[in-house]
Amino acid sequence: MTFKSVLRSGVALASLMSASAQAGTLFLANLSAANEIPANPSTATGTGVLILNDAKTSAIVTGTHTVVPSTVVQGHIHRGTATVNGPVIFPFPSALSPIGPLTWAIPAADVINLENAGLYFNIHSVSRPGGEIRGQFIRAVLAPSATTDTQRAVAGALDVSAGFNADLDQVLIQTNLLSSATAKAQALEDISARSVYVQGRNAVESLASLGGSIFARAEDQRLSNAKPEEGARGFVTAGYDFGKRSTTAEGSGSKVERPFIVGGYDYSFGPAGSAGVAVGYADGKDKLKAGGGNTKVKTTAVQGFFSSNLDGSGLSLDGVVGYGWVKLNTSRNITSLARTATSSHDGKTWSAAMKLSKEFDMDGNMRVVPYAAVDFAKAKIDAYTEAGASSLGLVVPKISTNDSAYEIGATFAAPSNQSWGTLTPRLLVGARHVFDESKGAVSYQLVGSAVAFAAPVQHPGKTAARIEASISGEMQGGITTAIGYRGLVGGSDQSSHGIEGRVTFKF
Repeated sequence: MTFKSVLRSGVALASLMSASAQAGTLFLANLSAANEIPANPSTATGTGVLILNDAKTSAIVTGTHTVVPSTVVQGHIHRGTATVNGPVIFPFPSALSPIGPLTWAIPAADVINLENAGLYFNIHSVSRPGGEIRGQFIRAVLAPSATTDTQRAVAGALDVSAGFNADLDQVLIQTNLLSSATAKAQALEDISARSVYVQGRNAVESLASLGGSIFARAEDQRLSNAKPEEGARGFVTAGYDFGKRSTTAEGSGSKVERPFIVGGYDYSFGPAGSAGVAVGYADGKDKLKAGGGNTKVKTTAVQGFFSSNLDGSGLSLDGVVGYGWVKLNTSRNITSLARTATSSHDGKTWSAAMKLSKEFDMDGNMRVVPYAAVDFAKAKIDAYTEAGASSLGLVVPKISTNDSAYEIGATFAAPSNQSWGTLTPRLLVGARHVFDESKGAVSYQLVGSAVAFAAPVQHPGKTAARIEASISGEMQGGITTAIGYRGLVGGSDQSSHGIEGRVTFKF
């Protein structure tokens, strides 16, 4: 049976079941001439559908078939296993396709027969009065086709959701009639919530990127040969982050891009340090792999920061705290069922980070600065309901994403005096490890079902190498310019890169 024929059958059958008002269990019968006893050469096919209510006292029966209408004489449900011809127990008023919806007060004894593949759907014709096509009713379950925990969670919800919603019944029929377990697994994958984690992760990374830019600027200024002067300074940084995330059993992979800009003001207290405030904006986008859609995360943030030289001890302490407002737009392609779910909603994010370092002078102009840093970031995404995919839209609760990490490494710099000012090339190499992150699972629901399913929260890898490189020039007129690279490189394709340009000027 082709996908188009499955789709047509699903649409027809679901439209017939709009009278179904309560949940139940789905049984399907695949009708063919080969199932008749004896078999016959008819090429007609069909599908019988029965939804048994939860009380097991009533069933809704529908069906479609391709038997030539002028030859159809009658149709029934019979009692009997696949190897016998049994008696009629529920006749149809008309056997022309489409059949039903028909309500059947099914006897308790035949509920037992139904649950044990002991009932069949039969269409009779003029030339084959004993039956032209028939099919045994079999409990329709998707769980055996699931290959991951996420797919199993979705299948578990779908397998008990028949009768809640006519459109969802269409989905259940379509999916169960797919020709292979692989195709069914892909449908479960498409329906699942495995891309939702991207939203919180993108918001957290946006704020971290803005904060990282402030840290990089502070380090460039500290390592310059120019003597710190007291006074107010303004700055603007613009950059572009990009990277990729691997597909895992719990989460969709994606390509990431994030242009950003941050500008602010600080006041330098001379050798003692400085403090200031910044406003930033990041326009993040995750393009999901395998045509899965995209997630756009726009973050506007306010950040406060400081740098302190700790009373001339040679130790320096940098800190930054930030709070951001998040606007999200998502598009989730359910490709196997030809639907797209969309949403527009809000969130918020905040972060804090501190970095302790100590500078050592080496031969010539070389300086080595070992450092240790800790950071915390959290994002909260508001609850929302997807639109555009009818019963397959997700009802998503509030989701929190948080990460705490430590980092150690060292910066190498070689500032030199030039006729126009100071030139400072800088290289940072470090290792970052996430020691606390959001755990557990989030409970989702489909618009067309009252049954929830849980999906685990997915995160990038726990360890990564930090690499930064920049070259800055501080001119005698008080303007400092810099261009740099900042990146995290982890295993399993978990990479993040950023390039940026910075300008600082005195008031």
